[in-house]
Amino acid sequence: MASAGMQILGVVLTLLGWVNGLVSCALPMWKALLFLTLG
Repeated sequence: MASAGMQILGVVLTLLGWVNGLVSCALPMWKALLFLTLG
C-alpha cells in the first residue's frame, strides 16, 4: 500500500495535468477568438 505522501503527490500531479490540459485547449481558442474579434 502506498504511503500518504505518495498518494498526495499523485493527486497533485493529476490535478496539475488536468489544469494543463484545460489551459492548452482553451488558450488557442482564446487567441483565435481575440484575433477574429479585432479583425
